[in-house]
Amino acid sequence: MSIVTTNETTASWRTMQRPLLLLAVLCLIVLGGCVNQSVKHVNATRAQHAEREIPQAELLDINIAVFDPGYTEPVEEDSGIFPQVRKAEAGYIPYRLRETLQSTGHWGPVRVVPGTDTNSELLITGKIIESNGRDLELSLRAVDASGRVWLDKRYSETAASLSYSDSDPSETDPFQDLYNRVANDLLKSRKKLSSKELRDVRKLAFLRFADDLAPDAFGDYLSEKDGQYSVRGLPADGDPNVQRINRIRERDYRLVDALDQHYYIFSEQIQAPYDEWRASSYREAKNLDKVRKEAIGRMVAGA
Repeated sequence: MSIVTTNETTASWRTMQRPLLLLAVLCLIVLGGCVNQSVKHVNATRAQHAEREIPQAELLDINIAVFDPGYTEPVEEDSGIFPQVRKAEAGYIPYRLRETLQSTGHWGPVRVVPGTDTNSELLITGKIIESNGRDLELSLRAVDASGRVWLDKRYSETAASLSYSDSDPSETDPFQDLYNRVANDLLKSRKKLSSKELRDVRKLAFLRFADDLAPDAFGDYLSEKDGQYSVRGLPADGDPNVQRINRIRERDYRLVDALDQHYYIFSEQIQAPYDEWRASSYREAKNLDKVRKEAIGRMVAGA
């Protein structure tokens, strides 16, 4: 008959405790991460605004194409994606980014356009990876008329609980920090270019537009290699072909301005119902987190 000593019993108990303590620590870390999201500051990242007047020849026009909504048909019921909402967001989110960029004073006209085949000095395309009122994740790419990539990265943001609070008088978008970060990253790319490079981008946008319409007259002024464009030469002053292209381009700008106005009206019309949907979706996500935390708490208590 074996006799188990007190020391042996204590050692055995300590051995059993280790995995339980590890589980408890991991659960506390998870719970702590969830709590940190609720104390996040609203609009913590500020968009950098121009402190001096920028020469007109260096103010690049920006076109933001309507985003890819980020889903394929058919949509699974448990995916959390509502196709009609995503389609609306594909036009709404670009317009919010447009307002942020336009307000900084670093750019020429910023417009939302329906596709990528427009005449662009700087074109931004995007895809919605996640959007549920609490979390927003976008994949964005910005390319100028020379083929130079300014931006190609993902941005994510979690809304603070204060964003949907009835006591918060602010009208700041819950994901304004994300738009501000995009604006600041574009500005960083812009600062890397010389004055000549910025002016060349504007020239290339014109030459590429002209080459699409009249390749025989303007093809010799462009050089292209592996998707990268450079200026080989410029038409003579007073060239009648240039005057004709300018008139066509002005009409094209008016059309793009009309489309941009359409997206402005669209964003204003859906603002209220979309904000209500985001707030409701945010509360559902928070309630789901609460249920998960309670389940983890019960698991720890049972352990």
